[in-house]
Amino acid sequence: MSPPAGLRYFAFQGEPFEIGFNPEFLRDGLEGVESGDVVLKLISPLRPGLIQAAGDAGFLYLIMPIRLNV
Repeated sequence: MSPPAGLRYFAFQGEPFEIGFNPEFLRDGLEGVESGDVVLKLISPLRPGLIQAAGDAGFLYLIMPIRLNV
C-alpha cells in the first residue's frame, strides 16, 4: 500500500509504541512549518514530541502527549 499523495513514510529504529496528541495542537504545530517537509521526533509515549521543519533549525514546536487508555 502506498502512502497518500504528499506523504512519505520512514522506518524507525527501536521498539514500537503508541502515542497520542491533541489533534488541534498537532495541527497548529504542523501548520507552523513553512517548508513542505516536517521532522517529528519522539522518544516515548510519556515524553513530549518535537516538530521541526526539515533542514531548518529556526522552527521548533514542542507538543505534549496525552495519555492513552490501551
